Amino acid sequence: MLVLFAGTLVADFKLKDIDVVVFARDEPLVEETISFYITTNESLNEHKTAPIARNDLEAWVKRTSLNDIRQHFDPEVANISEFIILPQETKYSAAEGSYYSSVRIQYIAHRYYNGTVALPDTGIFTVAQSKPRIKEYVLNEEALNFGSGFGGDAVLGENVRLTLQLPKEARGIYFSIDPSEAEPSDFTLGSDGKKQYIGDERTFYWMHTRLPSFTVKYYIELPLQEEIRQAVDSIANRVVLIFTGRDSLSAIVLVAAILVSTYAILKVKK
Repeated sequence: MLVLFAGTLVADFKLKDIDVVVFARDEPLVEETISFYITTNESLNEHKTAPIARNDLEAWVKRTSLNDIRQHFDPEVANISEFIILPQETKYSAAEGSYYSSVRIQYIAHRYYNGTVALPDTGIFTVAQSKPRIKEYVLNEEALNFGSGFGGDAVLGENVRLTLQLPKEARGIYFSIDPSEAEPSDFTLGSDGKKQYIGDERTFYWMHTRLPSFTVKYYIELPLQEEIRQAVDSIANRVVLIFTGRDSLSAIVLVAAILVSTYAILKVKK
């Protein structure tokens, strides 16, 4: 089928929609699908016959002149790894009378670290262990790289959707802005007076809206075995510090004295 595009005044590519999905975990996986219409025969032919070098995001922007082809989480706030671009199949929409295609971007978004210590306000979620078995997660608004409106608030455009897929174990879920299609019966007032989500759903999305002071919070209760493991690791680390630290010689002498004394007592008892 040959589709004739009228005139040369029409842009070669036009944004169709953006779908950003975050699979929430300690180091979130992000999948972004950016779809666009191809509005001239020349661009359609180029798109089909001249593939872009793998993982070259700037080349996609240059070809389409669409600045929306980008990571929608700021790489200066989230440390990006395992970045990959997956071009999708070009399709024809009879209803819209146009060809369209997509670019899918996948990556892992880590926090930044100084040695083994996570730097504050980095990553998509900040993570804190408030109790031995409780890990608290808070969405880091500074990581958002969508458009911005008045006051610098993040704005999801008309065809832009942000989806958060929380772990099934997530509890104490709080949204500063209710997700799309959330039911009033899914919320209750928490002990802090804030609205808390109590429904069974763990996938939520926001679309075509402003996100002023946007945050999402939840916690996960770790199994008892994890608390025991942490306690054992803590004891082991303390022992290592004792025997490798500044007072290691004193510690070794003390342990040796205890062992000798114990041996002497046992020998006398015999």
